[in-house]
Amino acid sequence: MTENTGLIYLQQDKFDFYQPAIGKIIEFGFVTEIIKDLEIINADLLDNLIKLFVTNNKIVPGEMVMVIADNACFIKDFILPSAQPVPKIVSTDGKSPVVVAALHPKISDEEIKSFIEHVPFENVISKTFDLASGTKVIALNKDMYEAIKSSFEKLGFKINFVLPGVVFENNIGSVAVLNLAVAKNMLISADIVKEQNLLFKKNYVSENHDFKKQDEPDSTKKQPVKKSNKRLFLMIGIFVVLIIILVFVYLGSIQTPAK
Repeated sequence: MTENTGLIYLQQDKFDFYQPAIGKIIEFGFVTEIIKDLEIINADLLDNLIKLFVTNNKIVPGEMVMVIADNACFIKDFILPSAQPVPKIVSTDGKSPVVVAALHPKISDEEIKSFIEHVPFENVISKTFDLASGTKVIALNKDMYEAIKSSFEKLGFKINFVLPGVVFENNIGSVAVLNLAVAKNMLISADIVKEQNLLFKKNYVSENHDFKKQDEPDSTKKQPVKKSNKRLFLMIGIFVVLIIILVFVYLGSIQTPAK
């Protein structure tokens, strides 16, 4: 990230925009005609309003980091019972047991999956974070941040990082009103937490609750389409051959002289 990299801080009802060259925070509020309850209502109108926002504020396109505020995510901490005994693996040498390792209790994948399944969006992206007391899970609407990212990129902006606010220290992802100090802190800290980038996968995405792990862009996975095309061409070829056979049979029958 360069010293001119800007920030888009995405919240439930707005995003705040900061660019070092501008030197101030500019707010873009969501109207219900474009975004409602974290769902995209009209992507074309969103494009037009963001274009107007950029033009009116005389913003020059450049590199940006998008940070997703806590209020634009579903967040749950799965806490391990503190009183739960820790089972241990032991070995014996025939005289006295020796502790080899302690097996710490773990939150089940089914609990996490159940939480993500109940997040009310068609395309849900989620991340899990191990805590000393258990596991933190965040889930959000992939379509929402991708629509805003797309609107800016159509205007020449470059957004290579989309980061959940929960990965930043000092709970700054819960800030409701962005100020210059917090904006600059986020940009400085972005390099530290860049491995949590939602664009460079190893996140779990649910499309209609069909969970899959993403390690590469979906656009590279086109093999099923090619397979379907081959089957279609084969069926068309068989159909053409049958038509030709029927034509020859018909012509043969009308040319046979009557006895």
